[in-house]
Amino acid sequence: NAADIKALGRSVQHFDDKIWIKVREEIVYKGVREKFRQNLELAENLEKTGEEIIAECAVKDRIWGIGLSMKDEDRFCANKWKGQNLLGQILMRVREEIRHQKKEKR
Repeated sequence: NAADIKALGRSVQHFDDKIWIKVREEIVYKGVREKFRQNLELAENLEKTGEEIIAECAVKDRIWGIGLSMKDEDRFCANKWKGQNLLGQILMRVREEIRHQKKEKR
């Protein structure tokens, strides 16, 4: 689960945040992409989100999430987000790739 993974990450010795910041988006993108490649049902559900903006509503996460909760009305207004929403951006990127691959197969 996510808590176990975070704990494991905190145990890494000689962690350099500057290096992680440079590579984190590409690493997470590759993991998310493979997750959807391996599970067609998940890929279909992602594709069904259409053109909607995908946001990770996580109050305590201002990097991968928007820094707001699901109960906060500001979650609908991107210019009021307190976080970068990197996970949402990655999910939208993967969604676009799924669409592109479907078009190529036709």
